[in-house]
Amino acid sequence: MTCIIIGDSIAVGLAQQFPACEVRAHVGWPSGRIARLAGGSFSWAVISAGSNDPANRALKSNLEALRAHISGRVVWIAPVNGRAAFTVRAVAAERGDSAVAFAPGADHVHPRSYAALAASVRAGLYPSPSNASAAVIRSQIALASSPAARRANRDASFSASRMAARSAADRQSLNAYFCGHGLGGLSSGWQVHSAGAADN
Repeated sequence: MTCIIIGDSIAVGLAQQFPACEVRAHVGWPSGRIARLAGGSFSWAVISAGSNDPANRALKSNLEALRAHISGRVVWIAPVNGRAAFTVRAVAAERGDSAVAFAPGADHVHPRSYAALAASVRAGLYPSPSNASAAVIRSQIALASSPAARRANRDASFSASRMAARSAADRQSLNAYFCGHGLGGLSSGWQVHSAGAADN
């Protein structure tokens, strides 16, 4: 399973909670800069954009362009600024994505707790599972949050052997869960892998 954290300083801070994910983020980046660097196919992605240019008239089009170049399950982080948050949630709704908010810290821009934000992101990626197959999905996503994932993800055969060991029934159950919750079908090669502000 591949993952990416995209965006501004909020994304930079959040990335520390998901050390196995690719990161394309920088302090101070506005939505246009973020949109130009986004692109690719991932199992899931987290996007934080809009906090640095909430009054930008091109904000919605920038977010739409950003999303158009990302394939996979997406969770958006809504900025504290109400105008920007409305725009982020609107784009998320248009694409059937999740959007999560956070309790701001003293600066009223960044999260009070990145650990709490990470928990919200995980909740946005999948509903609370109630069966063993869904628990497998939990464990796979949790791997992306573990420092040990860096070592495990260097060995692609590790994931391949796990998938080969699963019975056909398990794969069908996983596939049904993914499709039923908007995560897309489970492909035959499904694995867990590791992986500046003036412009519009």
